[in-house]
Amino acid sequence: SQESPQHALLAEGWKAQVVIEIASNMQSKLPAAWQGEAKGQLGKATKKTPLSEVLLKEIDCMHATLTNVHQDLITLLQATQDGRTPDGACKELLDGLFDARTPAAWKAVSWDIPMLGEWLSLLFQSNEQLHKWNLTKPKAFWLPGLFYPSALFLAVQQEGCVSLGASLEQMKLQVQAVGSRGQLPNEENLTEGAA
Repeated sequence: SQESPQHALLAEGWKAQVVIEIASNMQSKLPAAWQGEAKGQLGKATKKTPLSEVLLKEIDCMHATLTNVHQDLITLLQATQDGRTPDGACKELLDGLFDARTPAAWKAVSWDIPMLGEWLSLLFQSNEQLHKWNLTKPKAFWLPGLFYPSALFLAVQQEGCVSLGASLEQMKLQVQAVGSRGQLPNEENLTEGAA
């Protein structure tokens, strides 16, 4: 059986109202995009090291992701509140939020996680990790929350080379799992250094 045009319009209107509530709620809870001051503080507080360069790259990626998400939500809210029928990327975002799927545009600038709730959780935890890292170098890193974990591994090895006066070929990187899935690591009982 085929829906009548009126029934389809009512269904789309209801769907838009649900998504407006979801998008408004998300917009109010999302962290703000990183501003230039945070990166400026990092640049003044520390000399350039491989790890500080990785942090700057991670902050750039987080800033781009948060900016993209905020802008998409604003565009969607404006389109639905103005009574316009969303099309293209806006329609994809509306459908994604309604179905609790991560929009393709968001996955393209971050992590390829299909479920929106899991993607948002990763976004919040990753942003928290970067804020802590921006204040002080951690002893442990939550790898799923990084955009480029392989860059972190290389930076740790490079800093080890400098501190030990060794070549990269002489270095051995040992990684130890210290936390549970989906949790930031607890650093209280961790030590750092070369053995």
